Amino acid sequence: MQLIRNLLSFYVCLLQTANSEHTLRAQRLQTQQSYDKTKVGHTQPTLRQWFSQGTFHVAVAPMLSAQLLLSSMLDTLESQGVAGRFISSLSGSSTGGLVASLWATRQTKFATEYVKTFGKSRVGCSTNCSTNTLLYIGLLDLPTASLGARSVECSPFVNLAGLGVPFVTPPLPKESLLLWANYLLQMELLGVPQQFEDLKMPIALAAFNIRKGNHGTTILMSQGNLHIANLAGNSPAHIAKGVVVGRFGAQSAQLKAGDGYPADPFGVLGYDTLVLDQSNYNSVSQRIVNLVPVDSKEQSKGEMNWTTLKRHDLVTQTLSIFLSFDNLFLYTLASKSADVHLPHMKNRNYVWAIQKSLEEALDQKINLLGRSDHIRSYKILISLLPFLNLGAEERDISKAIGRSLADRGGGYYSAVVENIFSIKADDSSGLLQNKQLLTMKRCLARISDSPQRTL
Repeated sequence: MQLIRNLLSFYVCLLQTANSEHTLRAQRLQTQQSYDKTKVGHTQPTLRQWFSQGTFHVAVAPMLSAQLLLSSMLDTLESQGVAGRFISSLSGSSTGGLVASLWATRQTKFATEYVKTFGKSRVGCSTNCSTNTLLYIGLLDLPTASLGARSVECSPFVNLAGLGVPFVTPPLPKESLLLWANYLLQMELLGVPQQFEDLKMPIALAAFNIRKGNHGTTILMSQGNLHIANLAGNSPAHIAKGVVVGRFGAQSAQLKAGDGYPADPFGVLGYDTLVLDQSNYNSVSQRIVNLVPVDSKEQSKGEMNWTTLKRHDLVTQTLSIFLSFDNLFLYTLASKSADVHLPHMKNRNYVWAIQKSLEEALDQKINLLGRSDHIRSYKILISLLPFLNLGAEERDISKAIGRSLADRGGGYYSAVVENIFSIKADDSSGLLQNKQLLTMKRCLARISDSPQRTL
C-alpha cells in the first residue's frame, strides 16, 4: 500500500500542471447559472418520465478519454427505451463532440459493427466471434484511460503526452501526430463518415481559436468535414498544434482551432448553430439533455447558464445529468497500476457501473432547480462509486482526490471567449493527406490488431 500512497502523492502534484479535461466546472464564473430557487408548482417527475415527454437535443460535455463511458450513457438510455428515436440532434465539445459524432453515425449506413456495440457492458459472442467483437472485448479488458501498452512502438512520447501546461507550453515534437492519428483510427473503426452531411441527424461540434494566451474565439461547426472538426475539437494547445478548419477574411487567412473544452465546457453551444440553420429549425427539439461527467460531486454545483445561448428563447426545458466519478485516481492511473501489477479498474468495470447506476436513476425523481427566464431546469446527480467494487482504502483515496480537485480553483483550463461564430469545416491545409500522419495511423492500426486497442 506504500506504493499506492506514493503514487497518490505524485498524482496530486501532477494534477497541478496536467490533465486538461479534468477541471472544476463549479467555479467557472462564465458558466454559473443564477437560478430562481423559489418553488415552482409542478409535479416532480422521475428521470424516465421526463424522457418520455417527447424529443430532446443531447449536449455532451467532455471528460479525458471518456468516449466509451459517455457512449455507455447513451447506449443505456437507448436500451431502456428512453433515447433512440427521441434524440432529435446532438452537440458536444472535445471528447463530447466525438461521442456526438459516433452516436449520429449509428443511425447511418456507415455504422460498423464496432460502433453498434461501443458503450455496451457485454457482447453476445462465445464462439466464432468477429474481428470487431474481439477488438471490443479487448477494449473492455484494458485498464481505463489507456492508450495501449504497445503504443510506445509508434511514438516515444506516449508516456509524456499531456504533461504540458494549457496555454503555456507547446506540444512535444510529433505529439500532435500521435493524438491526431489515434483519433483518425478511432473514427475509422467506428465508421464515422468524413462529412457532416452524411449524417441523418444534425450535430454541431465546438473548437477554440486562440488569439493570445487563453483569449480567443469559439468556433462552431455543423457542416463540412466532420473528421477535421473532430481533430480540431480534440486538440488541446499543450498536446497538439491548432488544426486548420477553414479560411476567413478578405485575405482567405487560415483559421486554426483546438480543443473545444475551454470554449464550451458543457458541449451546449452547438445548439445555437443548429437552430439558426433554417434546414434544421423544425427538427431540433426545444428540450435539452446535458450529459456532464465530473471529477467529484462538488463540481455538479455548477450548471450551464442556459440564458447564454443566443436562441435560449426557443428552449423550454433542460435536464442536466451529472455523472460523478468520485474516483479519478483509480480511473486515470489504472494503466500505471497495471504496469506494476497492482489491482486496477478496467473499462468493463466502469461501463457496467454506468449501466447499473443509470438504470437505477431512471426511476428516481429529478430535482427542479427553478426557472431562469422561461426555461424550466432539472438536474440529477449520479455517483459511480457505489457501483464499483472498491476496498475501503481505495474509496478513501478516491474521495481525497475528489476533494483536492474541488479545491484547486477554476483558472487551470479556462478561457476568455471574445467571440463566437460558425463555419463550414474544411481540410484546406491537406492535413488528412499528410504522409507522416498516415504513417503514424498505420503504425497504431498495426499494433491494434491485438486486443491492445488504442481506443
